[in-house]
Amino acid sequence: MSAHFILYSRETCHLCHDMYEELRLWQTRINFTFDVMDIDEDVTLQQKYGMMVPALCNTAGEVLCYGRLNPDVLTLQINDPC
Repeated sequence: MSAHFILYSRETCHLCHDMYEELRLWQTRINFTFDVMDIDEDVTLQQKYGMMVPALCNTAGEVLCYGRLNPDVLTLQINDPC
């Protein structure tokens, strides 16, 4: 089973678009999946993340990195998801 992540994002955020593209590039090298959640579509997510986007989280809801993708954290989480 591959690792799964959630990318909290917003449409008008250039850093969000950058992290999305970086994740797509990493998917060509490592087996993982991710969903994108637009925080502007959910008031609760807006309150939780505010300006802290993009935020990459694991399925437990832990923020792994935000602002910029941290490849070391990504690969560590994929190789040892516990």
